[in-house]
Amino acid sequence: MKKNIWLLLLVSTITLFAGCSNQSTEPTTEKDSSTTSSTVEQTKISSSEATSESSLKEYPASEWHPGKMDIQGMINAAQGDETKALQDASMVAELSLSPYFSDNTGKAEIELTKTGDNFYSLSITNNYLESEQDLERFEKNSELLMAQQPVNKSINLYIFTGTGMGLSRQVVTSYQLKDDGTIAKI
Repeated sequence: MKKNIWLLLLVSTITLFAGCSNQSTEPTTEKDSSTTSSTVEQTKISSSEATSESSLKEYPASEWHPGKMDIQGMINAAQGDETKALQDASMVAELSLSPYFSDNTGKAEIELTKTGDNFYSLSITNNYLESEQDLERFEKNSELLMAQQPVNKSINLYIFTGTGMGLSRQVVTSYQLKDDGTIAKI
């Protein structure tokens, strides 16, 4: 975005200098001014087109999801060391879900924590989203992830938080495991 602003500023400055240096006794023609404004408009259009894509990938239905995670099995594999098992589970979730909730910088925090006896919480937070398109994709990906089946009956709370500098809004969405085994937005 900064490159686009600098490019626009450079084009405007060059246009201003060119306009000043062309001042002579002859009047400026209408054609010259329309050509200049057309160039500036084209620069503005191409700048906005360049930022219309999200840097986050769209979450596909075939991808890994929390319903595929056997938390108790991971605890057993860690010889009962629940802390290590949760760290490993968080790492699996982060490696699997990062492309859909973080750009290439990997600034999303994906963490599985214990919230009670045999109940866990999955939290996905990205405070470094760069555009409204990234924010919309973050929100859509959270909805797509929550639509996956089967539901992991061990994870009773999912929290998605997305925001960034200069964005007009933020996403804070929570889902809870209901008694009937379904996930509901709260």
